[in-house]
Amino acid sequence: MKFRFCIVLFLCWIVSSCATWYQRTAAFQDAVSKGEFEQAEKLLQKDKKQARDKNKILYYLNQGYVEFMLGHYEKSNQAFEIAEQLTEDQQRNDLESGNPSLSPGRFRSDHD
Repeated sequence: MKFRFCIVLFLCWIVSSCATWYQRTAAFQDAVSKGEFEQAEKLLQKDKKQARDKNKILYYLNQGYVEFMLGHYEKSNQAFEIAEQLTEDQQRNDLESGNPSLSPGRFRSDHD
């Protein structure tokens, strides 16, 4: 009985944390879709945790887009360069770890 309670409690915690992430990203997307780029920039600045989490590539892509739309082209380029570097690092790490789903030969046919 105690085990079931722990599982239910854990699942509730997972669901509530996902809703929080969804709400934060939904507010950002809403601001962008309305053209409220100053508000979108504030939401990104407020949610710096994403810059350190598993979504950091998306964070820097969003930041680059918002900065571009605000006319901050140098900041935009810096954010896009960080996103590009993170993507290259992730691809390199996946290949070095031997992840076969991402290896370059995966899509070649035997008939080449």
